[in-house]
Amino acid sequence: MIKYPAANYLAILIALCTVFQPVFAQEAITTLETPENPFSDVKLGSEYFTGIKYLKDQGLVQGYEDGTFKPKQPINRAEALKLLGRAIPYHSMTSVERPLAELNATPEPITESKECPFPDLTKGAWYYNYVCDAFANKIVSGYPDGSFHPEQTINEVEALKIIILQAGLSTETGSPENFDDVPADAWYSGYAKLANQKSFVVEGRDGNLNPADSLNRGDFAMIIYRTIRAIRDGSEFGRATYYGGRFEEQDTASGETFDTSILTAAHKTLPFGTIVRVTNLTNGKHVDVRINDRGPYVNGTIIDLSSSAFQVISPLSAGVFHSEVQIIKLAP
Repeated sequence: MIKYPAANYLAILIALCTVFQPVFAQEAITTLETPENPFSDVKLGSEYFTGIKYLKDQGLVQGYEDGTFKPKQPINRAEALKLLGRAIPYHSMTSVERPLAELNATPEPITESKECPFPDLTKGAWYYNYVCDAFANKIVSGYPDGSFHPEQTINEVEALKIIILQAGLSTETGSPENFDDVPADAWYSGYAKLANQKSFVVEGRDGNLNPADSLNRGDFAMIIYRTIRAIRDGSEFGRATYYGGRFEEQDTASGETFDTSILTAAHKTLPFGTIVRVTNLTNGKHVDVRINDRGPYVNGTIIDLSSSAFQVISPLSAGVFHSEVQIIKLAP
């Protein structure tokens, strides 16, 4: 047996790790560093963490002077239009889209001399140009009495309408399936169908949209985040769960034997062999997995991870988390 100095053994070990590292990297890419909280009241572990951090990092949202975002505070019509106007330029998500990440600066309202017809608006107010832009672009209208009521809160479907119109998206491409509580003849049915298809909103486990629910600032920001990511990057949103234990060594839908130690997942429709990146929206961590099974079949849940994949980005004790699923490599 030939003996080498200890330093040589170390060099050999490093070389082997370098050789095999890409193989491991193809199956699991995770965020290891602890990300900075975007605002003092939007911290690691919050359901709004990843979305609001992304929007802030892109320069698309602002907080208050005290460093807070106040995600649980109800959002009114004026606040919603300002946040929307900054985050998604008018018709920027159409086929002639201008990628938001490539903008040199956050666009300011285009209105300069135009006046809104609403008697209850104060010209020069922080929201005035945003409201006037939205009115000029037919994103919003007033109430029957001619007023706008900038202080009035907005609900789920009102938010979907203004975001979809601002982005320039067509409701004709919406899914034929709608939320269970959206009547087919409702004025907002088309907006709801598109939101259902693209997972713009957090669907309840009961399959309902709850259209009349009022929104807070965090909810509204998350719809904007989901819209940007779904349209620009093809992301899908929903709950992620895991399975293992009793399924060990059973056949998967692809014919493979299930192995909890391998980074795989079940998805309802993606071709077997597709590689997807699953991000835990509460902490920003992600893992890449290969689709080799079918499921899950619970409303609002979009992916079942092997237990080994799940625990890379969340403790198993959590059982479920809000996730973003993005295709990295589509199987042929």
